[in-house]
Amino acid sequence: MRSTEAYRQKLYEVACALSGNASLPVRTEEICTAFGIKVRRSPLGRGRAVLLGTESRPEIVLALREVPTETYTAFERFLIAHELGHLILIRTRVDGPVGTAEYWKLEDLCDCFSRWLLMPERIVRAMLQDRPSTGTELLEISSRLALVAQVSWPTAAYRISDADPSLTFLRVGRVSDGRFKVSVSTLPKKGK
Repeated sequence: MRSTEAYRQKLYEVACALSGNASLPVRTEEICTAFGIKVRRSPLGRGRAVLLGTESRPEIVLALREVPTETYTAFERFLIAHELGHLILIRTRVDGPVGTAEYWKLEDLCDCFSRWLLMPERIVRAMLQDRPSTGTELLEISSRLALVAQVSWPTAAYRISDADPSLTFLRVGRVSDGRFKVSVSTLPKKGK
């Protein structure tokens, strides 16, 4: 397997090319059509998506328990963009992962691609142009980005941290036994 940094750069370039001039929300349906990807829902799922078919006739299956709506949910949009990242890696001739560590590195790359595609660099940079001076302002920016990009708040928070690694988000909540638990953290993962 080539360096994951080379794959990261390739995925970033493709995401910028696909969404560079787009307004929000980025139209995943149009991108899938351009790539010849069929997207369908399966009611027999556990909140996942899978890329099936062949390289020339790809299909993304959204395996969700939710009742399908006419438009894709924020989570479905993220999954579609993530699977599109896998297709780009396949078309770039990336070897399949060898072992668990490589598998999770590729999954992380596809998550990054999804964020880059759904929240283009120029838009995120513009939102951060006047550096927020308080946590409240930063939370407002992340909430606004999630709303206009039609993504979940954690996805928007991760994207802002991608653009400016000095910014970190944590979501802390109380669990049933009264203790507090971090449910979202954009801090870098160990081993990266």
